[in-house]
Amino acid sequence: MKKGIDISEWQGKLSYNNFKAIKDSGVEFIIIRCGYTSYGKQKKKYKDKYFENNYNLAKQLSIPIGTYYYSCATNETEAIEEANFILSLIRNKTFEYPICIDTEDKHDIYNVKNAPTSQYSIGKDKLTNVIKTICKNVEANNNYVSIYASTSWFKNNLILDEIKDIDKWIAQWSKTVTFPYKYGMWQYTSSGKVAGINGNVDLNYSYIDYVSIITNGGFNGYIKIEDENKPKVEPKEDENKPNIEPNEDENKSNVEPKEETKKSKFEKIKKVLKYIFDFISKLLSFLIKIIK
Repeated sequence: MKKGIDISEWQGKLSYNNFKAIKDSGVEFIIIRCGYTSYGKQKKKYKDKYFENNYNLAKQLSIPIGTYYYSCATNETEAIEEANFILSLIRNKTFEYPICIDTEDKHDIYNVKNAPTSQYSIGKDKLTNVIKTICKNVEANNNYVSIYASTSWFKNNLILDEIKDIDKWIAQWSKTVTFPYKYGMWQYTSSGKVAGINGNVDLNYSYIDYVSIITNGGFNGYIKIEDENKPKVEPKEDENKPNIEPNEDENKSNVEPKEETKKSKFEKIKKVLKYIFDFISKLLSFLIKIIK
């Protein structure tokens, strides 16, 4: 189990010293908001004011991080637009914890001037399809995705059987969790206190070894670690590569035949001289006999 927090621009602009104090206090991971969709009728999408700042400082201090996006999508088109926006925000970045989709939008209950519908008011079927669409499109780029919501939201606003294969981050501010399905993280309070942060901050527990799963699996901007036992294929020699070193046979053909030629000539001369010497010896012997 790991201890973590989640932060956004609401915590203000944090400095290196703030992040160092957070890390030194025992925080083992941080989920940083990357952006959100507004409540307005046009539902504009925004990057969190301090996303880049928080991301860079966490990386400098080697604090494992994930990110989350506050969604207000209520149809497939908006879902795809949000997914593409999330992908643009996290491009060329690495995250050791999930890319989380935050679904809790019920703004029209409090202020009907914002928009005619919210995620809360479109019904389970539609919202489940919207969240699945966002997750599917973010996952398609080799990202590890999780859905953030309260226990009651999961039970009342989503069809759990249809999202059972997607990781979950549960918000239940109590001493225990009553969520009936497997989950990876639990946000257990919104009024936590952590060194380096002024005011309250959300506190979380993580129950999954996300760092190993994500980094080794090649998710969230990481490159997959290949199986060390996988047989290695030796590269073939380039057939067009010029031979620099002469081979053994070529050396023999270039040097040894010359030596053999000299030797054979000498042997021939030696034989000829021996023949002449033998002939003269025999001739002298013959002449001596005649004279006697």
